[in-house]
Amino acid sequence: MPDLLESAVQCQHNLIVRPKHAMAALVQLDDLPGTMLERLKAAAFLILTTSAGNQQAWVAVRNCAVDFAARLRQGSGADPSASGATRVAGSVNFKRKYAPDFPTVNLLEATPKRTVTPAELEALAWSPRPIRFR
Repeated sequence: MPDLLESAVQCQHNLIVRPKHAMAALVQLDDLPGTMLERLKAAAFLILTTSAGNQQAWVAVRNCAVDFAARLRQGSGADPSASGATRVAGSVNFKRKYAPDFPTVNLLEATPKRTVTPAELEALAWSPRPIRFR
């Protein structure tokens, strides 16, 4: 991995992965509003910051219906077009809009092996702005 990171920086390439898992659906919640990120921290297994003010959370959902990921993105206010691919923590985000001061992707939190069910996520709907997945 260190060689990949170094090479990506030298070539000004983004280092991007598309995580997959057989036991749970991995849902990317990109460009989450700050208040929603706070509410979802208890459910996320990974939280990254990809640039100043831009965070993304990853949630592993067991027993996930086919349309649940889209409903989760919509209900949480995340980017509905998130592709499921992400920049690697420690790599540089080489989007043109950040030039010449490209930000480094940072790992904010990680909880390996954390998975949740749709019901556990729906239980987060207690606040004044409920998360609606249906």
